[in-house]
Amino acid sequence: EKVNLLISSATQNLTEAKSIKSIDPNRATTLVNSAKKATADAKKIDPQDKRISDLESQEATLLAEINRSYNLNKLTSVADFTKLEKDAKISRISLNNGIITATDKDNNKIYAVELSSETVSQIDGTFSKPANIAPFDSGYYVQSGDGVIRLTSAGKSTTAATGTSWGNIVGAATYQSNLYLLDKGKEEIWKYIATSTGLGSAKAYLQGEKPILKDASGITIDSYVWVVTKKGEIYKIAIGKKQEFAITNMQEAFSSVVDIYTDSASKNLYLLDQGKGRIVVISKDGVYQAQYSNDQLHQATSLVANESQKTAYV
Repeated sequence: EKVNLLISSATQNLTEAKSIKSIDPNRATTLVNSAKKATADAKKIDPQDKRISDLESQEATLLAEINRSYNLNKLTSVADFTKLEKDAKISRISLNNGIITATDKDNNKIYAVELSSETVSQIDGTFSKPANIAPFDSGYYVQSGDGVIRLTSAGKSTTAATGTSWGNIVGAATYQSNLYLLDKGKEEIWKYIATSTGLGSAKAYLQGEKPILKDASGITIDSYVWVVTKKGEIYKIAIGKKQEFAITNMQEAFSSVVDIYTDSASKNLYLLDQGKGRIVVISKDGVYQAQYSNDQLHQATSLVANESQKTAYV
């Protein structure tokens, strides 16, 4: 009789949770958790009851649907840079016209992979601690320890800027060929205007009430500048000024966010939470959309995405 009452209670909670999962995910999650407790209590009394395993399966499936949380069984490899450098270690990646470029700070190398053919190559040139890389219309800006290199698609490299005013650069992004460097050491974003020969001098971008950037970990730009911190706080910035932005409908807190990505063609923000081994998708008005988990993502350091192809690369 006790088992029947517990199973009935769990079933009712699950039925209600299914009916409101898209309207009130927080309430639906509470109902599923209540169902799980009732199911667990029933299992202690009669672990052989077949209805219990069915309820456990329903609870797990419904919780994943409410949270839009998906476990990726396998990640597909599109490039292995250790075939070019046996101890390759990637700092950042960028995506431009179907080509991913990757910086290898420790080995002073930059690699590329043509996604259509999965052809892997090393970019010619001498690089000193290349850390961050950001694409523009005809090439890439590479931030190294002492400055910025302008690398064209034709393979020509020139010094575009020096880094005398930097603290600790942890990210780079471009907009209309202008370069933005995220400096957590000086809690500033440096803006470089593109010129016919390279880049102008660095200008402090932030104005007014500044975001707290001492824990900043990634930057990306569409028509806004977006910055993320390790704790998962997202800053939305327009013309140097911080805008209102908050995340809603997210059940599970961030752990250690190491990168953020979007572009003008995307509707969403993509965050790489290395601590919890997942990619989290947030709409640009702050509404949680989904998360995708895999143990390999605990090792990931950088993220780009092609939203139209529903594909992310790490």
